[in-house]
This record gives sequence, C-alpha cells and structure tokens, in this order.
Amino acid sequence: MIRKINLWSFLLMFVCWVLFFFSVSEFFLPFNQHYLVLGFTIIVFMFSVIGLGDVTNGKKALRSTLTIAGTLTLIFVEAGVLVLANIFKFT
Repeated sequence: MIRKINLWSFLLMFVCWVLFFFSVSEFFLPFNQHYLVLGFTIIVFMFSVIGLGDVTNGKKALRSTLTIAGTLTLIFVEAGVLVLANIFKFT
C-alpha cells in the first residue's frame, strides 16, 4: 500500500497545483477556495511523508523529494495568499 501512496501523492501534488491556479481565477462560490486547496495540499503532504517509507531506489527518492518540495511550496504560497487577503480585506 505504501508503494501506491508514493505514486498517488506525486500525482495529487499536480492536482493541487491545478486547483491553485483555478482558485486564483474568480469563481463564484460561497466560500474561499484557497482554504480548500490549502487543506487538500496539507493532506497530500502528509501522504507524501508516509510514502517516504517506500524509497528503495533513486527514482522513488526523487519522486518523494519533488512531492514534498512541491507541496511545501504550495502550502507556503497558499498561506501567504490567505494572510495577505486577510490583511488587505476592504469589506
């Protein structure tokens, strides 16, 4: 099962980035999409850390490292967006 978590977390990282770029555009939803993307990214980050248990060769190690780096980057970007949005709220 851990083998699949490593691969799925890598694929879900790309889904998180696509969701981030969709949340930047203005969709009319009753909630802020950035909170949803941030929560989903944190879950994918936890799965990627669990997937480190399957690292047996260089390819899997690179995939795990890229997944962790990609999700951490997105977590910091989303947190920054949410903090700045709350600081500069005009309503």
